[in-house]
Amino acid sequence: MSNFQRVGNETIHLKTVPLLQKVFEDAANKVPDPYGKYNSAYEAWRNHPRFRVYKMGGGSDHVPFLAGLGIPSMYPKYSYLKDLWNSTSTPLYHSRYENYHAFKMIDPELKFAKTMTSIISESIRNLADSRIIPFDIDRYAEYISNGVEELLNHYGQVVGPKMEEWIH
Repeated sequence: MSNFQRVGNETIHLKTVPLLQKVFEDAANKVPDPYGKYNSAYEAWRNHPRFRVYKMGGGSDHVPFLAGLGIPSMYPKYSYLKDLWNSTSTPLYHSRYENYHAFKMIDPELKFAKTMTSIISESIRNLADSRIIPFDIDRYAEYISNGVEELLNHYGQVVGPKMEEWIH
């Protein structure tokens, strides 16, 4: 499942599960940088000072798919308005003014929409055409391991004794 917002023109902002991160990165590496400064959208994103991949959380359109049905999801967008708005969203988000005319002010040539659409399309094509689904199992295992470590660091006194019992 993918949800694409039109809220910026500076850099990619990706929320995803570990299984799909490499699928998105590989797709972004095949799509040209909309600014033309780098060879690919991935290279531009990777070299941006705000480069980061965010964990999927609750409270959005993906929740029924990810939490309810266990379907790996991603939530990519271009965020921040270059030299104008230092936020991952605009004040128009979810208002009656969030429309095509506002979108054209953010992305007049639709180059960021085209870039993100190309990345999502390539991600879907890769998932559909691969003989073996290209999930990143190693990244997923590392994510789970880090989560267990974080749980023990914060709540080890409470869950530590039981955790040892569960693991062995």
